[in-house]
Amino acid sequence: GPPGPPGGVKAVSVNATAVRVTWSHGADHHSPITSYTLECRSPLYNNRACVPTRTEPRNIEGDRESAVVGDLKPWVEYEFKVVAHNACGRGNPSQPSQRIRTPGAECGDTSSHPSLSFGMFCFIVITTDSVEQEYRFGDRFTYNIRFRPLNSADKVWTTVVIGDADARFVYKNASLEPYVPFEVQMQASNVHGGGPYSQVVVVHSAEDEPDVAPRRARAFPIARTACAVNYTEFKVTWEPILPNATSRRIVGYEIRYWKSTDNQAAAERVQTEFTNSVIIRGLVQKTLYHVEVRGYNTGGVGPPSPVASVHTNKNASSQIPEVRYTLKDDIVTIVWNPIHPLDESAVIKYQVRYHLKDRPKGKVYKVNTTETMLKVRLFAKDDYLVSVQALSASGEGPCTE
Repeated sequence: GPPGPPGGVKAVSVNATAVRVTWSHGADHHSPITSYTLECRSPLYNNRACVPTRTEPRNIEGDRESAVVGDLKPWVEYEFKVVAHNACGRGNPSQPSQRIRTPGAECGDTSSHPSLSFGMFCFIVITTDSVEQEYRFGDRFTYNIRFRPLNSADKVWTTVVIGDADARFVYKNASLEPYVPFEVQMQASNVHGGGPYSQVVVVHSAEDEPDVAPRRARAFPIARTACAVNYTEFKVTWEPILPNATSRRIVGYEIRYWKSTDNQAAAERVQTEFTNSVIIRGLVQKTLYHVEVRGYNTGGVGPPSPVASVHTNKNASSQIPEVRYTLKDDIVTIVWNPIHPLDESAVIKYQVRYHLKDRPKGKVYKVNTTETMLKVRLFAKDDYLVSVQALSASGEGPCTE
């Protein structure tokens, strides 16, 4: 059968990234042992899965009693098991070796890119993602942060050290102007030394919110043109804030809208960038809404535009006209019953379309609501499709063909 577990597993000759594992042969159960495999586990990974490693030699033959395990991390605890194989299969693993900790080493390239959280105008707040334990490589782990104003004449870095528990540094300077660019680099360090600095990242001090409001904000309902589909929505437009109107950045616009029966504090908000219009959907029909537009940046939102008001339409007519046709020579008379909406938008026109059956493009007539008949000249031997629908300020009603 498969071989028994090897015995006497030990980890010796330990360095920061490799260890030699030794063992003694177990029972071969009358089938010679052909190879060994090593399993490496660490409490850092909850002892559940084998830690990816490499061995030297890569293929461990059955007559060996030691191998080197590489690709380990400095300052991490490990334990090892050995498994024997023969022609009958894989044996049970050995008992684990005594747990060892690899020696520490200088931090590698573990410093993540610094980022910025904005505070008041006289602050910059530099943050970083915390380095995971397996990449700290030693005790007394810290971050070294250095920064300086971008394009500064003296090129002198200001350097600070922060503990891992913080992973955050706040620089306060009462004379600091809004949105001043800084070069920032970060280095991970431990008792054995520091790793390389991260690439330079440009961050900015907090900026003031916009101080100018957009002009000429307007809102108006939209009529849909797809058959049998109506949405309650309106479009908002405004004049963007020109660069020469303010010294503060404008990165986008915030549109606030609310029902006239609601408090403005309950306004819904939509933000958009690099545009001067937006369509607001999912509204209540037959309702008065108020709308205002504000510029915004990372410092906050600016003053509002004058409030614009818009009344959403009723739905377009859902009634399908009943259509009849009479043919005399090459004249077709199209007759339909009038539509009388109940709680829907008033009909302002009837739209009559006709086209050859195999050609979707045809002719369209818009007929006043005082008429319910249209005469058209068609070729007698051709097949035509005819549709009639009601039109309202809310769009097209359903078609009949």
